[in-house]
Amino acid sequence: MKSKVILHVYDLNPQYNSLSGAFGLGTYHTGVEVFGAEYTFGEGGITNHGPKQADNGDTCIYNQSIELGETDLMRSDMSGKVTAKLKKDGFLGRNYDPLAKNCNHFSDALAKILLETDKGVIPNWINRSSTVGNWFKTKFQK
Repeated sequence: MKSKVILHVYDLNPQYNSLSGAFGLGTYHTGVEVFGAEYTFGEGGITNHGPKQADNGDTCIYNQSIELGETDLMRSDMSGKVTAKLKKDGFLGRNYDPLAKNCNHFSDALAKILLETDKGVIPNWINRSSTVGNWFKTKFQK
């Protein structure tokens, strides 16, 4: 039986996003909901919680949900081969980097596995700020 794969998007700085979001440079946190849980990534590594529960009412405010598709994988695959693949791809807490390997990179990687595709899945605007920031970091880092 297929399960929906849903991307939950949160504003990390709602006041900043109200201005910069119009230019495609907002700052966002994301998590992927599948099998009734939302999976995300941060300094603590890969975690999961109830859907839309990352909203803390202050610096992480729920913005929207985007249905990405459906998966044929089973719930049991999440704790086995899916998590193993993500960890092999470097999604370990010690590798977290707000510009180069963040929750949005994780959400895209997880969605690719769940939807069995090599193409980027999450909308580009979600991670644009970190992409631009990482470009400057690598361009000017000595």
